[in-house]
Amino acid sequence: MAQDLAPSDATKEGASQTVALRILVALLLAGAAWLLAGLLVPTFLAAILAIALSPVAARLERAGVPSVLAGASCTFALAGGLILTVGLILVPAGRILQDSDKYLSHFSRLLASAARRTGGDQVVESLVQVDPNELGRTASGTAGEGHGRGEGRGTGRRGGGDVEVWDRMLYRGLGVLGGWVVSGLGGLIGAVGGTIVFLALLFYMLQTRAEWIDRITESLARLGLRPSPGRLERIRDEIVAYLGCLTLVALGYAVLVGLILWAIGVPRPLLWGALAGLLEFVPYFGPLIASVLPTIVALSLGSWWQPAAVVAQYAALHLVEGYVVTPLLYGRVVRFDPVTILLGALFFGWIWGPLGLALAMPMMILLRGLLAITPDIPALDALAGVEEKEESPDDIRPARA
Repeated sequence: MAQDLAPSDATKEGASQTVALRILVALLLAGAAWLLAGLLVPTFLAAILAIALSPVAARLERAGVPSVLAGASCTFALAGGLILTVGLILVPAGRILQDSDKYLSHFSRLLASAARRTGGDQVVESLVQVDPNELGRTASGTAGEGHGRGEGRGTGRRGGGDVEVWDRMLYRGLGVLGGWVVSGLGGLIGAVGGTIVFLALLFYMLQTRAEWIDRITESLARLGLRPSPGRLERIRDEIVAYLGCLTLVALGYAVLVGLILWAIGVPRPLLWGALAGLLEFVPYFGPLIASVLPTIVALSLGSWWQPAAVVAQYAALHLVEGYVVTPLLYGRVVRFDPVTILLGALFFGWIWGPLGLALAMPMMILLRGLLAITPDIPALDALAGVEEKEESPDDIRPARA
């Protein structure tokens, strides 16, 4: 009996060690991805966009355009689109920032009033610890103004109905968010340098994409995987379909948001439309951020119907996109559970910052394609939505050596 159990126990122990080793390798890779974010983010961003633009470059080459000019045309077109988008956002954003104190102060007064009426000021007071000297500097010359401003002056506690508390909380929150974005982009110099590296890599990958496919196929074969032209083409087609459809959706979303906000009377509708289209590439969090900012601006316009209309139009557009547009256009490409998408966005946002959020879905599609050519890992296959690993006629074709 002992002899019969020994091989089984050894098999279980070997399987446990294999699982533990895979988990350790995954953790090491995640740590390396975080440490090398400055190098990996522009590299993977260039690789994803090179995959997405490869059909355009191939069509130009079939029309007789040299590969160098085809790659340069795609790169310059993308760079021009980025410059146009940044210009549409930065110019009106500077004007909005000039009036940001007015918008945030009005929003703080609304929050303080709502907290007093609902009794939430007690909860906020128990959670928020504010330096009274810091508040004193903020409210210099305005002592005694507003309801409840004299509460807790000497204790360092301020009520949730105090406008100064909400001012401080909003500014701190915006500071944290802005710091995360700036650090994720590496500051101004890092952003400019990363953009140059990204465009150079994109041009090189587009020009030599056939060589890169051969190198990737050979590298995967040396790792003992099962690469084939059919599998790699499916990965490429899924990324192209996802990014192509998402770009069309983002453009339509930007135009609709801009027009609706212009009709409502919200200042700088061009800014909010461009921002909504750009943030459409960020799963879950992008549309939320795009809706909050113009709502805060609309709250300062002095009427109740304008902020209500802003919230209603964002909710309606999000419902139409989530339940009609997405399933029709690229539902078959995504095939991820919503929880998996959220976890993927959080993970890539954690290791790579704001650009990681934008790269989350393409990276998940790419990783799912790589899982499809690895030995069976049922748990990961189920989580990533990998279909049954059957060898189609395309997969039987041998990969190039």
